[in-house]
Amino acid sequence: MLRYKSFLGYSVFSSFVFYMIYKFWEEPIAVIILISLLAALATYIYIPQVEKRFKKVGLYGADMNKPHKPILAEGMGVVAALFYLIATILFIPVIFNKWELDHSKLLYRFPYNKFGEYLSALLSLQSMVFLGFADDVLNLRWRFKLILPTIASIPFPLLYGWL
Repeated sequence: MLRYKSFLGYSVFSSFVFYMIYKFWEEPIAVIILISLLAALATYIYIPQVEKRFKKVGLYGADMNKPHKPILAEGMGVVAALFYLIATILFIPVIFNKWELDHSKLLYRFPYNKFGEYLSALLSLQSMVFLGFADDVLNLRWRFKLILPTIASIPFPLLYGWL
């Protein structure tokens, strides 16, 4: 459990970051940095809590490279990857809030091609996170470790018209 002082500190920091996001909404790079800081803070807070739960349900193993072989939770990368994916999803309104001006028709056009590229990258990242966690939990065989990344990379050739 979080102590009261650390919880208060995290709350103050998060409130400050939300205020800065509101203040710098017109500057996309500043907002992206602030969202990244929130994701890093959330990862820092949740990893110890999730580690205890993973050990409780049996997702742990011994670190064979250490002389005293400490018990470590397996699949902890999914926590960092989850907050990374949440942050990149939260980047969408920041990145795509300004539409491009089509000078031939004097209309603002939404950049669907860039949005499609971004979403296909997110889909591939999410698929690889799933593969990593499934490998930690199910101990997948090598043939699946070769097939699943190939399937996860399909959105890119489809997007660029290579298939």
